[in-house]
Amino acid sequence: MKHQPQTVLQDVRHGNIKPLYLFHGDVDFLKQELITRMIEQIVPATVRSFNYDRLYGKEIDAPYLIDVASQLPMMSKWRVVVVHEGDRLSQKDKNILLRYLANPTPSTCLIFLTGKINLQTKFYHAFLAHGIAVEFAPLYDHDIIPWLKKRATQKYQKQLTSEAAFTLHSYTGSGMGDLDKELEKLALFVGDRAEITEGDVRELVGVSRTFSVFDLTDAIAERKTIQSISILEKMLSTNESEVYIVSMLVRHFFMIWKARTAPNVAGVAKLLHVPPFIAKKYYQHAKNFSPWQLAVVFESLYETDLKLKTSSGDPKVLMEFLVYRICTA
Repeated sequence: MKHQPQTVLQDVRHGNIKPLYLFHGDVDFLKQELITRMIEQIVPATVRSFNYDRLYGKEIDAPYLIDVASQLPMMSKWRVVVVHEGDRLSQKDKNILLRYLANPTPSTCLIFLTGKINLQTKFYHAFLAHGIAVEFAPLYDHDIIPWLKKRATQKYQKQLTSEAAFTLHSYTGSGMGDLDKELEKLALFVGDRAEITEGDVRELVGVSRTFSVFDLTDAIAERKTIQSISILEKMLSTNESEVYIVSMLVRHFFMIWKARTAPNVAGVAKLLHVPPFIAKKYYQHAKNFSPWQLAVVFESLYETDLKLKTSSGDPKVLMEFLVYRICTA
């Protein structure tokens, strides 16, 4: 059956342990976090070295895995076998493993980790039939800020302001593992203080790649030509990818284009799934560009992206001309 990570941990804490778990998806740090907590609950630390095996799909075959999983625990009710990179097993080995999945060793907790998986395969349905499958999918952009605030409260016992969460997201990007590392640093940085503010994020995390892009998109959307080119030059001097900058500009102006259809800030917030203070910025930026001007912007972005990817022209000159053309559209 399908479960959420928090449900799995709650069940394990109450002694409801299954012999089969399939953790699939791209967010590896959350998988490892859950595995660590599960092992702490399932196998006592004093006998863990006898009852915990960490395997890798690229290094084993199905007969070996079945042999390890079939061993009985020593001085413990359970053994835990974790298979990392399970998708590296061959299809032949997965077919062989189906026999074990249909009748798993009742005293072994087998945790199988993969990236994205085909949900129509016999392999996946074997876990659903006899164990638990949990998906670890990346968050959508509009879910990042709520997740950060919840994470700060639940894991670090800190209140993260919406402005701080947005700035942290802008600094660090959408990688959940990277965001969590920065949250941990911030929690230590503020000490006994209960709240993490935007100022804390700016002071500790500092100016980073994504924040520079955030600065650039704001300056361009506000038609500040000189400031925009200055920020661009600073970014390029640190070997920032021109293609990455263009992709972020495409994203920002796509949001502006959508914001033009909303009647007010509240409408933008609902349409774009962003907090009101972010919606206000998109709403203001949308007023700076007519439909015709946005058409020029998207045409310029497309042409520049194509030239960058086909090595047609000097990248720095192409980017400076792009910024100038958008600001003066």
